Parts: sequence; structure tokens; C-alpha cells
Amino acid sequence: MEIVFIIIGNELLNGKIRDLNSHFLGKTLMSSGYTLDRIFIIGDDEAHFTKTMDHLFQNDECMIFISGGLGPTKDDITKTILSRFFQSSIEYNKEAEEVVLSHFKRNERKYNKDFMHYHMMPKNFTPLYNPVGYAPGIHIKKGVFQLFALPGVPSEFQEMLKQTILPKYIEKSKKIQKHIIVKTYRISESKIFNVVAPKLWEQLT
Repeated sequence: MEIVFIIIGNELLNGKIRDLNSHFLGKTLMSSGYTLDRIFIIGDDEAHFTKTMDHLFQNDECMIFISGGLGPTKDDITKTILSRFFQSSIEYNKEAEEVVLSHFKRNERKYNKDFMHYHMMPKNFTPLYNPVGYAPGIHIKKGVFQLFALPGVPSEFQEMLKQTILPKYIEKSKKIQKHIIVKTYRISESKIFNVVAPKLWEQLT
């Protein structure tokens, strides 16, 4: 099973903000016995997004995480692109609307369907509960293949991963990996592996 993370946002490529989600995703997956294999950072561009998906979808034993592009503005194109890629339409989703309305009610705000499209989902996708923000995530599963698209805001991405995705959609691996960090002082890495302990690398692997 290959696990891939696609991060969407021009603001990440032009250096306006830093990506915090890949570090959290990698650490969280490792604690559950999985390894994040590859990370792609792309702009808000449909052609680039589709090209990346075409490349990844050749492997049907793949789990893809996507962050960003689920907001209410015109540059939020994740749902549109995924609907085209999977050849489905975007339609009204009752479950997504119920979640969104409960969030707006909690914050004493009115949900305007003319300006926001949180209640609209690609057909055959499942809405994912967002415990922090307004935008639901989306999920699709085809055999072993799974795709999760989440908001890019770190607090939303991280809480959805912890509270929604891991408990419900990802079974904890029986082979939990342990990551050990050894700190050294005033000795180079090359000296450790070539002089002090020449066989250390083989022993660690």
C-alpha cells in the first residue's frame, strides 16, 4: 500500500505560508503503523492537479490524502476536479448539509447557499465530519484504493485526521514502527559509521 499526500495551494508555492500538515500526517500515520511515501505540492491549477492524479491512479493499491481547495471561493477547485476525474457530477448531499447547518447554528451564523457550496458533493463521495471548521471533507473508496480530501487549515486537517479518519477508515497496523533518535555531540555522522562503528548501519537495518 502506497500512501501519498497532495497539498494544494499557490500560497504554499510562493512562500506566503508554511506547510504544517505533512509533518503531522507523517507522524500520525507512523504511530498507526503506516509510512507516508510521497508528497506533492501543487498550485490551484486544474491541469497540474489532474496530471498528478493520472500518475497516481495507475496504482490501485494506493491511499491518497489531499489538503486544501474545499473552501467557498473560486480558487477552491478540489471538489470540481475530483468530480471530473471520477466522471461524476456535483450534487446536493443531505448529510453534508446537516453537518454544515449544525456548525453554522452553533456559531450563530446563517448559511447562505448562494455564496457557499459546502452542501454540494461529488456523486458517490462520502462527506467527512469536520469537528473544527465548516467545510466537510470528502472520501471515496474503490476496492483497496482510498482517497481523503480535507481542508488545508492545519487545525481542521489535524482534528479531522485524529477524530474522523483514523478511528473510522484506517485500521491500525499490527506492525507498529518505532522511530529512535540518537543525539551525538562533537562527532560527525561519517566518523560514527566509518570509524567508531563501521557495522552500525547493517545492524540498524
